[in-house]
Amino acid sequence: MTSAKQLIMTLFMIVFSTPLWAAGVAEDFSTGSGGFLSDPPFTVSNGRYLYRGNREAGTLTSAWMGGATPNGWNPSANNSNYFKDFDVSMEVIWEGGNDTAPYGLAVCIQKNSMGGADQVSFWIDGAGDKTAYIIGVVKNGEPRTLVDWTPTSPILPNKANELSIFKIGNAFQFSINDTKVQEFTIDGCAGGAIGLEASKSVDVAFDNFRIIPLIAENFKSDAGGFSDADFLSVSNGELVFQGDGSSGSRSIAWGGGTNPGGWSPNPSHSNYFENLGVSVDALWLGGHGDGGYGISVCNQKNSMGTADYVLFLIDGQDDTGYTISTVFNGQHEKRVEWTASSLIKPGESNRL
Repeated sequence: MTSAKQLIMTLFMIVFSTPLWAAGVAEDFSTGSGGFLSDPPFTVSNGRYLYRGNREAGTLTSAWMGGATPNGWNPSANNSNYFKDFDVSMEVIWEGGNDTAPYGLAVCIQKNSMGGADQVSFWIDGAGDKTAYIIGVVKNGEPRTLVDWTPTSPILPNKANELSIFKIGNAFQFSINDTKVQEFTIDGCAGGAIGLEASKSVDVAFDNFRIIPLIAENFKSDAGGFSDADFLSVSNGELVFQGDGSSGSRSIAWGGGTNPGGWSPNPSHSNYFENLGVSVDALWLGGHGDGGYGISVCNQKNSMGTADYVLFLIDGQDDTGYTISTVFNGQHEKRVEWTASSLIKPGESNRL
């Protein structure tokens, strides 16, 4: 195989679809309540976030209000505790009280016109031997049950259970202990705060709260944060890279968000990512059969005015393989030479 720099530009076209970036929130309650309130009935003890219900009717929610610019339980899109697309998870265990009452997660929390909270709720009953889950939504102050109490084997009775909600746009996926139990579309839930919720008739312990905010480009109407590149176009919900046949490499940084900083952002910019997870579906369409294509991360301008980065490329044609390279202070280093891999599907879309 030829060098990575020669490969990208010798491609005729590549299709990229649905890349995702993430920089996460983690609360393990080892040193305190983090972004959560620590006033009764919520307290922290032995590395867990405890809730002690007062045995009255109704439920109580504690929203995460951390980050640099939080705004209570009703944040706007420019606040650090507003989440539009995300993957949230949390461990929860019943400790006392009503053994048929709900507890779990609440997402897309926003104040409605009546002053109350609109939200999507994912609750379980994990006490006793009749374990079940329920999913509901409050919209414009009107509660509605989307999935009524449903028994499910993934719930571990009287033990810690991990609940998670994955949201992209209006598509939601609900999982218990890494097992998907429901997925459907919920309209009118653009985003909002995320929190923990429980019936006032139970005692519950929460732990290992995680939020991974996601940035998704599905290229349904335009190139999104890639729109400034003249060698990119959008067709049939895919971002198409048009090579010009010359030698060398070519790349484009995602420049979206509310305050992007070009291809060399600093931590204050919306396209700067410190701790991240990124994926992309990539399909070779033509050009040089040994051309490499893929993902670059940690793009920053060095002292010579060029880009430092980490590069992960594949060859998805006949000689399938991958390579990993870095450029630091302008010095290129091949960290992994081209390596054959049976995981790469020749001539098909591959997720990196």
